Amino acid sequence: VMQTRKTVVSPIQGIANEMFDDPAALSLVGAPIFRSLDLDDKTVVGTLSGQIEWIGYLRGILPEGTDPVYIVLECTCTKSYTYLVEGPEVTYIGEGLQIDEVEGRGASDGNIR
Repeated sequence: VMQTRKTVVSPIQGIANEMFDDPAALSLVGAPIFRSLDLDDKTVVGTLSGQIEWIGYLRGILPEGTDPVYIVLECTCTKSYTYLVEGPEVTYIGEGLQIDEVEGRGASDGNIR
């Protein structure tokens, strides 16, 4: 963040079962805080950091009554995580492509269908 002076999102860090009620793949986020709003002054005086709990990010993206969708998030450490999105609800299925139906739809690691 300090070098790029841009907001950055990390690759998926893995599952954090202890921190949340639901298992969740996490990414870290960092954003620069500039000394002023002057576009010519790019001096970074701090950073704002947080994390994305992907199950929360996916929750509520589909309206009630929508056909179920499997989403596979790929981690750069060669792992992937499968979620089932049914309307506004999201269920963590497990690591990798857990559902034969997902593979049957043409999805593979790294693809979101």
